[in-house]
Formats: sequence, structure tokens, C-alpha cells
Amino acid sequence: MNTLLDIFNTEVSKIDSTITVTYCHLNYSGRCVYEECLIQGTTKRFKQRIQILKETDMEDIIECLYKMGKVSGPQDLQTISYNIQTHSRRLAESKDIKNY
Repeated sequence: MNTLLDIFNTEVSKIDSTITVTYCHLNYSGRCVYEECLIQGTTKRFKQRIQILKETDMEDIIECLYKMGKVSGPQDLQTISYNIQTHSRRLAESKDIKNY
């Protein structure tokens, strides 16, 4: 699935339970930070690993998209926010994470 964010170079790193997805393009950069948690059911003792979005710093990335003509104005911010969350979560859930 292609999104607006596929034009950016991405790097996913993990320190302890914190996963950081970094986006870069030219002089623009941004990041999304996730906390990985292990939850366990109360009635059924299954365990599931989830990632919770804790922090984002994507102003530069949104500005870059605006300057490239990919964002036309404030009405696009909800779509951009959704794309950032789904794209970064997909990367945070991937197996290609650098552990530090």
C-alpha cells in the first residue's frame, strides 16, 4: 500500500520497550515514539504484544508535504494524521527493528 509517507527514508529503532520510527527527507525529519507492552487476558491466559503511540514530532514532515504540494491546507490534516499513525504503527510492528 503506497502512502504519502513512502517518499521518506525511515528507520526503526528499539531501546528496551521504546520503539522510535524516524522519518527523513532532505533537511526535514520527524519521529513517532511507541511504547511496547505485553498484555495478558484475565479469563483466558493469552499474551499479546501491542504498541502504544506515546509521542509524535512530525511538524517538519507535514511542512515538507505542504511544500511538495501533497497537502493543500488544514482540511487535509485529519487525513495526514491518520496516514502518519497507520504508517508508523506498521513500521513499529515490523520485524526489521534495530535493537540498542
